[in-house]
Amino acid sequence: MVEDEYISAAAAGEILGVSPRQAMRYGAGDDIRRRMEGRQFFYHAGDVRTLAAKHQGRRERVTNATSHMSRPNEWRTKYEEANEKVIAAARAIGQLEQQVSALQAEVARRPSAEAYAELETRYAQLLQLQQEPQAPTTPTPRKSRWKFWEK
Repeated sequence: MVEDEYISAAAAGEILGVSPRQAMRYGAGDDIRRRMEGRQFFYHAGDVRTLAAKHQGRRERVTNATSHMSRPNEWRTKYEEANEKVIAAARAIGQLEQQVSALQAEVARRPSAEAYAELETRYAQLLQLQQEPQAPTTPTPRKSRWKFWEK
């Protein structure tokens, strides 16, 4: 009967697409029936084929998922591009921080709103004093203690 056919670990590994040791691990679990002849294990061929069919879909998914890993130059290029973007962003952040510091220093030098209001009132008072008519003052002659002819 073909149903009761048993094969070696190497043949099972080849069908499963794994190493013979991995095929032995499957046999040690409940995935594949096995029997011992002498000092060697043999694995049920039907169970091996069933497991191979079950793992075939998984292997295709893994191959598709990891196919990008076989293109290291492409990933290196993407990494370098991303790294350049990060460096450019850091440079822009540095420039913006300098601009913010300069603006903060400029704001610190400006008078506060209260001081500005006080200056405006003082300026208005000075303008008012300037516009008021003032009595003309006559200059007093300067008297010299010494007369040029008395020397």
